[in-house]
Amino acid sequence: MKKKQFETKNNPYSIGINLLNNFSKKEIEGLNHFVTCLYFNTDKYVVRLLEVLIREVLGKRQFDEDVKNSVYEKVFSDKVTAKGLNIEQRKRLSAKLTGLTRLAERFLAIEALEENKVYRNDLVCQKLLEKKQYLLFNRTIRKEEKTLSLKTERDVLYHKQHYNLSRNILSYLYETGQLQQQDNVSEVLYHMDVQSCIEKLKHYMTMLSFTNAMGRQYDTSSMNIALKLLDLPQYAEHPLLRIYKIVIELMKTGEESSYEKILNILKSDVGYIPRTDLSEFYHVLINHCVRQIRSGEFGLRDLFDLYQNIEAKGLLLERNFVDIIKLKNAVTVGCRVGSFEWATEIIEKYKSFINKPMRESVWHYNCGVIAFYQKDYKKALSHFIRAENINADYDINGRVMLLKSFYENDEYYDERTMQRFRSTEKFFKENKQLSPTRKRSYKNFVRILIYVYKYRHLSTKMTLESIKERLQKQDVNSDRNWLLEKIGEL
Repeated sequence: MKKKQFETKNNPYSIGINLLNNFSKKEIEGLNHFVTCLYFNTDKYVVRLLEVLIREVLGKRQFDEDVKNSVYEKVFSDKVTAKGLNIEQRKRLSAKLTGLTRLAERFLAIEALEENKVYRNDLVCQKLLEKKQYLLFNRTIRKEEKTLSLKTERDVLYHKQHYNLSRNILSYLYETGQLQQQDNVSEVLYHMDVQSCIEKLKHYMTMLSFTNAMGRQYDTSSMNIALKLLDLPQYAEHPLLRIYKIVIELMKTGEESSYEKILNILKSDVGYIPRTDLSEFYHVLINHCVRQIRSGEFGLRDLFDLYQNIEAKGLLLERNFVDIIKLKNAVTVGCRVGSFEWATEIIEKYKSFINKPMRESVWHYNCGVIAFYQKDYKKALSHFIRAENINADYDINGRVMLLKSFYENDEYYDERTMQRFRSTEKFFKENKQLSPTRKRSYKNFVRILIYVYKYRHLSTKMTLESIKERLQKQDVNSDRNWLLEKIGEL
């Protein structure tokens, strides 16, 4: 887990300190070994600076003036006056911290090469060719070929690795004078095209997402070239390219046939699709499904089936942590179709995979959702109240669910509940993170909820018909259907 990042916005040393504060414990240990290695660093003050920062600053306190003075004295064995660091001392400390930051960047680059062997092996092969170490080069190439033959996922990285391998073999044939007898240019071009195509299609999906969600417009002429490439026989049968093409068709047209094609593909054995791509495809299906539910074409059961598939394929987890937004959505949809047992099971199943600082709050929120839909409103309130701020999405949904629970729970008019309604309305009104439309949507919901609550407890002269008319006149409302349901009950 990453260490807490301390605010140092107004600190001239903030870049280096912020970087180090975001290193994990394992990364800090690795950096310490790296900095003390004479091959990479010969500056003893940089070594000492890192030691002092690890012992007294990183993850413990802000790098303010007092801490800065203390660190300086311990690193350089030089006293600081009561006025603080002088100009020369500031320059000296800044220079060493800059040196430490550069070393941290080099350390991250080496870590990245260790994690991405495709790039590391490519660089090694190029160096072996430069030194004309052909025996070692061929042995490295054979190992690469064996690794590739065992891979089932035909993703960008697979074709990147194939392209690098083929390109290096082509260079080897050139350097050893074998091009007259043989070449592999076709293989180089194939993997270069497929790699480029997948990357273009990924970006195309991103552009279409922004267009559908926010109405942004883009020049897609270069993207259309990638789609035309897929009509060629050698690319048309590539399984990952084929599904990308169908997903893009769905995003562009919303045609039901495209949705069904993707769904059928994803229900089968999709070992050739990487987890990240698979997760993106399901995200597109969910967005389409939500739009269809709003238009009345689909029901909640269709959405629930998608979340069941996502959970069954292990896609709620990312890097050994559960995606808390997906978990929240899955639990909510499960409850809305009455699958309370399934919702409870996945909360308990993934509780230990929630980031520890927010684990209890996420658990309480989702347990509150289950209790709410089971109409145990007192239990729901006890959970929602104990769910502390997690993130913007949970915060907004939590506030709304809390208001709904108070509405359902109150047998009599309670001014404390009204105060909660008003303070939540003010929260949405002043929230700068929400778009104007979403802000109005939530404000409208709370305003109508106040009217309905007061009518229910005989504390207003408004009629139910006038409240319903106000609701229907609103252009946006975050939960119009729930409010109509409550009006119907009255």
